[in-house]
Amino acid sequence: GGETSAAFCARVKKLLENATTPASSVVGAPLVGAHGSPATDGRRQATPLQRATRPWLIPAIASLAALVALALWQPWKSPAPSSEAAARRSAPPTPEKPVVDFSTRKSIAVLAFADLSADKGSEYFADGISEELLDVLGKVPGLRVVGRTSSFSFKGKNAPAAEIAQKLGVAYLVDGSVARDGTKVRIAARLINASDGFQVWSDKFTRELTDIFKLQDEIAGLIAKNLSLKLGASAPAKSVNPEVFRLYLEGRQEWNKRTAAGNSHAETLFDRVITLDPGFARAHAGLADVYYVRGQGIEPNSAERETTYARAHEYIERALALDPNLAEPYATRGMMIRNQRPDRETDAAFQRALALNPNYATAHQWYGSTLGQRGKFPAALAELEIALRLDPMAPVIWSIHGAILRSVRRWPEALASSDRALALQPDFERAQVERILPLIQLNRRSEALALAYSWVERNSNLGNFGRLSAIVGLAMGGEIAAAEKFAAPYLTNPSTIRSDNLIQACLALGRTDDAFALLTQSTLVRTGSGTPYTHPVFDAIRDDSRFLRSLEKAGMLAEYREAWSHVPEAEKKKSAK
Repeated sequence: GGETSAAFCARVKKLLENATTPASSVVGAPLVGAHGSPATDGRRQATPLQRATRPWLIPAIASLAALVALALWQPWKSPAPSSEAAARRSAPPTPEKPVVDFSTRKSIAVLAFADLSADKGSEYFADGISEELLDVLGKVPGLRVVGRTSSFSFKGKNAPAAEIAQKLGVAYLVDGSVARDGTKVRIAARLINASDGFQVWSDKFTRELTDIFKLQDEIAGLIAKNLSLKLGASAPAKSVNPEVFRLYLEGRQEWNKRTAAGNSHAETLFDRVITLDPGFARAHAGLADVYYVRGQGIEPNSAERETTYARAHEYIERALALDPNLAEPYATRGMMIRNQRPDRETDAAFQRALALNPNYATAHQWYGSTLGQRGKFPAALAELEIALRLDPMAPVIWSIHGAILRSVRRWPEALASSDRALALQPDFERAQVERILPLIQLNRRSEALALAYSWVERNSNLGNFGRLSAIVGLAMGGEIAAAEKFAAPYLTNPSTIRSDNLIQACLALGRTDDAFALLTQSTLVRTGSGTPYTHPVFDAIRDDSRFLRSLEKAGMLAEYREAWSHVPEAEKKKSAK
């Protein structure tokens, strides 16, 4: 009502009595408050001038604040909010600017540490320190830790801390620097409160490289202490050969590129690590991931894929035999067995991974994808939304999120998620292909067809999946003759392609009998995001007894009914026409 509350005055007085020195407004600036200085928490004593001016500042600032508030809030000038404005206020925050409650949110991002080594050749080492610290903090109970993809996306950009924190939706930031000199390493680290930009804590450490894991645990413990949390139980720190550690970090850096060349280089590096130290479990886990990613690019049901996956299984078991507390191999195991084992075994693998590291965004992403494959769309979206909170700058998570939304026919949201993935990585092929169907359903036919035509003959890492998705898009967009032309090689020799993809193409082309012939020759299987359950091309046969019998034969009928129950009623009516 225009009055200044006593609580407001008390808050201003408290802030003035605890004057503080802000951290650098730009992340990556030289760190202050080193070990041994009197200002390790970033605070300083008030000057005589500050003390002298406090009595009149409090009522002056309070009065000024009241006037500003009154100027900004003018009910006699403000129209009643429109329904659109109300909807915007009630809508969830956008990925770009999530709303953060800095007073209560226990969330943190570990930014890429700067390489201050004399030779400037240890960037991968500095990145590795950040990543390992991120992994240790990820096991702190009650602390949400943003994933590597998102926190490292600001590397070298010198962005203000407040901007980074808002985009990542976190209350605290950790940044620092690494200077490597022979077998010694000097690390400076600081913890910043993003709500006011002040340093909560900072320190410097000099250690031998063989003690690097102990140092990471020490820093993580200090940060957790300053956040009033307990550091989760972890295995005893182990000394490591510096060369082993260097090769491992470089291998992870290569694997994170998710390219064929990067994957091969990572394999070479992990092999060298194992030669030097056969008991280094994380290198075995790294090789498991190398073979899993490689297998994803090989056509299903081929002997080459089976051999590649067998190697992945082998390294999963080796890693867990050496260290059963690693989260990564359990998540990889979940993806490897989800099509071959009972669901309870798959669930157990993912749940074990998440129990060991609840902040492992990839585990949430993969588990969400697996639940979507079963048609459990609400649970799938819940897992993917956790993954997005943990890693909001990861294109692959946005892409999978869009795929699940596409499965429940929430077309505008599905397109928005695919577009978000492409904004983060414009050459992300899967997200490009996944835009075709939502564009058709949203009556943006010309855009959909242009995109489909650009894909039908493209030679990409997606292989037949990308081409057949484009063929389906052409057919659904009315370009039947063109779709028939591009589908002809697959229809002539169906053994060269996954049957479920070819079934979709046949249905889109109106070749219902051909689709059912394929169904009788092979058992219908789950596909990504529960495709047989809700994809519009199946609307033509949704009530056909032959389709229902195929689902029952494959043990998928109950899942189908649950999946279909999550499709909006308006979409079900369109399906029935």
